[in-house]
Amino acid sequence: MLFDLKNIQQSTNLGSLISPHSDATSIKEVIDKVISSKSYSDVFLRYRLEELEVSLEHLLLLSNKYHCIVDNPPYMGSRKMDDKLKTYLRTNFKNAHQDLYACFISSAKNQLLNKGIASFVTLQEWLFVSSFENFRKWLLDNYMFESLVQIGGNSFPSLSSQVARAVTFTFSNSENEYKNYV
Repeated sequence: MLFDLKNIQQSTNLGSLISPHSDATSIKEVIDKVISSKSYSDVFLRYRLEELEVSLEHLLLLSNKYHCIVDNPPYMGSRKMDDKLKTYLRTNFKNAHQDLYACFISSAKNQLLNKGIASFVTLQEWLFVSSFENFRKWLLDNYMFESLVQIGGNSFPSLSSQVARAVTFTFSNSENEYKNYV
């Protein structure tokens, strides 16, 4: 629980990439203890307990599992990340830390129920760039791809760019039965 509370202190930096290690039942138990402690605490401690309760509620939300995720994650290369974000991503997303969007794809593994489905729109660089090779292997080992469509040039007309080429894909959180054939 202490690990999760330390991470939640960085919630404005890490956001929904925080994946609690504590299960929902444990988090709920601590929330109940905090609520009961607030009733007989002094005014200064009460304020701290209220802050703790909010943090625990956030952890509880982040521990939810979903049937479906639809995401157009933020894009940010590691060169533009602050040191705390970079360290967190290198520690928790070893195969995906090259770009923030890759970490969101990776985090779907913990957010989806078994056989849950996720769909993403991202830049297509992870398909071809050599620095994403381990990430591609990890994806194929951990997900079953249902579709993948390269949108191509001018994917984002508001950017008026041929550089930002996008891909959309859908996968399920189930073992890739064809991984030995790719």
